[in-house]
Amino acid sequence: MTKRGALVVILACWSGCGSGGGGGSGVVEVLGVEPGPAVPDGGASPDTFRVFAFERTTNGGATAPSPERLAISCSGAPCPCSGADTFPGATTGVLAIIVDDSGSNSASPSTCTGCPTDPDDTRVEAVKTLAQTLFARAPTWRVALFDFGVRANGGFKAARLLAGYTSYPEDLVAGADLLYPGASTWIYDSLDDVLPGVSGERAALDAGPVPARVLLVTDGEDTHSVTKLEDVLTRATSLGVTVDAVAYGQADGGTLVLASRAFRDLRRIGEATGGIVTFVPTQSLPALFDRLARAYAGGYATRTCRVPDGAEAVSGNVSLGGEPVSFTFEVAP
Repeated sequence: MTKRGALVVILACWSGCGSGGGGGSGVVEVLGVEPGPAVPDGGASPDTFRVFAFERTTNGGATAPSPERLAISCSGAPCPCSGADTFPGATTGVLAIIVDDSGSNSASPSTCTGCPTDPDDTRVEAVKTLAQTLFARAPTWRVALFDFGVRANGGFKAARLLAGYTSYPEDLVAGADLLYPGASTWIYDSLDDVLPGVSGERAALDAGPVPARVLLVTDGEDTHSVTKLEDVLTRATSLGVTVDAVAYGQADGGTLVLASRAFRDLRRIGEATGGIVTFVPTQSLPALFDRLARAYAGGYATRTCRVPDGAEAVSGNVSLGGEPVSFTFEVAP
């Protein structure tokens, strides 16, 4: 529940976050911008950042554009970008959602910096939104819901199963209503609990190489796990499971308060497993989860770009030829 060493991440367009009005070719929607670390930490270079985006289809869905079509500018000039990848989307897949139910969601401001992080239980609405959107577009996905911060069940070290793997949105809606703040933050232990089941559920589908993903949703750094981060990364990569990481918190004047260690850990998890990493104000979670669901079903692209030399903050745009979506970020030491 401790919030130490704030990371400053400001996203100028984060409600709707799509360019243009109506659907069609050239309309971009941004899933996230993941800044590189302030100092080297064994992961990506400190002077890089990743952009995750998809092209909106005429029916409001998603498709993965060629990454080279993503025009990314920094301070009005093209950003130098090299690394690129695409996820084509899938009509069938496996997803485990792990939601942070630590006490900081409802703790008083005097308890910790940035608290309460989710006083209105917005993460509950976000999970429901993802379930409804994903199954409307890809009804054969198998999705389960877990949390941590409350007493574990099912023989797990830290995770609590709220809804078993299902293709019915009402099961996840009911499970989301069971989310409530508890105590501490067990990110590594919960991932270690859940990863084998994701892989096993994919094998049980017997549907070929379908995607297997974990969506980790948290407001801070791990505080009590006995499992080491390196062991989690090894297990995830060996099982072929992608881990997406979403950090949320209250935005104070446009600044998202997040511990530096939390930022580094989430970035390492996403990069090691090929996942999406993004940081948003709590109130933006439902809109983001709607976009994530469409991206899981339809696809998305990523680009890795360099921060301009000497820049302490980056203000830029992402476009596919239409009206651009803006972003701004700063990484604090």
